[in-house]
Amino acid sequence: MNSLAALLHRYTQWGPHVSEKRREYAEQALKDVDFSRPEAIVAALGDIIQMGRMDRFCDRVFHGNRKTVSLLIFSILSLHNQAKAREFSGAVTQLNECLEQLFRGTLKETPVSVQESLAKLVQLTQAGGEGTHPSREALVSTLAQWLGASGKADLLRSIEEPGVTNEFTLFLSDQDRWSLAYTVATAQGSECRSQGDEYARQGKERLADVANTEARKALKTAAWAREYTAINYTLEGQYALAATAYRQRADALEGAGEDMKDALARTYLRAGYNHAKAGLNAQAIADYVKAEKLYRKLEKPEDVAVCLFAINELEVSSKRILAPPRRSQ
Repeated sequence: MNSLAALLHRYTQWGPHVSEKRREYAEQALKDVDFSRPEAIVAALGDIIQMGRMDRFCDRVFHGNRKTVSLLIFSILSLHNQAKAREFSGAVTQLNECLEQLFRGTLKETPVSVQESLAKLVQLTQAGGEGTHPSREALVSTLAQWLGASGKADLLRSIEEPGVTNEFTLFLSDQDRWSLAYTVATAQGSECRSQGDEYARQGKERLADVANTEARKALKTAAWAREYTAINYTLEGQYALAATAYRQRADALEGAGEDMKDALARTYLRAGYNHAKAGLNAQAIADYVKAEKLYRKLEKPEDVAVCLFAINELEVSSKRILAPPRRSQ
């Protein structure tokens, strides 16, 4: 099942409306794309989402046009993965430039099917402003909403079980795959927690305990997945994004159980570091304060001292920045 269309067929919530010919399109269109030629990139996307008359009818009637859009998202993310593997040739920059032109509508002879799917994609991802290229995080978040139960299970297996190989590991980059897993696991955790609360209101304590256990398990998976993306952002020097990812990891850990307090403290510590590197001192101080309080409860005085030192340094730095310049005598 080595094609994006086959992946869509198997893992999304819809019926088998994807033809064998379209499955072949996906595999062939993404093979050996020439990233130096925008028309080649657009042609690849067009080949993948191109539909016959009956497919278009089924898509419009049964799927609200999300089948083609999901194929487009899979394709864009897969192209990012392939471009990353050829980064030495400038493929990542070339792909991003092409996508920017594509979403601005400045590329000539863009197939109608691609134009229609792009317009729907912008609407669904709520990209701000005309011609705005949705971020990869927005694409991943949108895609996560449309995965069926088997897709979610295989996705989470791909990060929980080392060595697992499936369509998610084949077509998506590690960064996108772990971001997708974070979004899916967070939603599962929230759903299980709501079920647990409802069972508790009904006096069904055993069912409530089971649901809450599943919620904690899902949130631990979400936290683990978010840490991977946060580390990658730090290594790439994208400190503000890393700090946001660490705070999202902290949100997941908050609901993952009391045994995660040490991990939670470390997460706030790393969020503070990345906020500071990004020049966001107020946010960094808030992170270090939370870490310091947790370390006090955990009775770790050395870590408390580290946090207090960081807070002091950031406060001094902030005062120095805010202080008016001295007048010359």
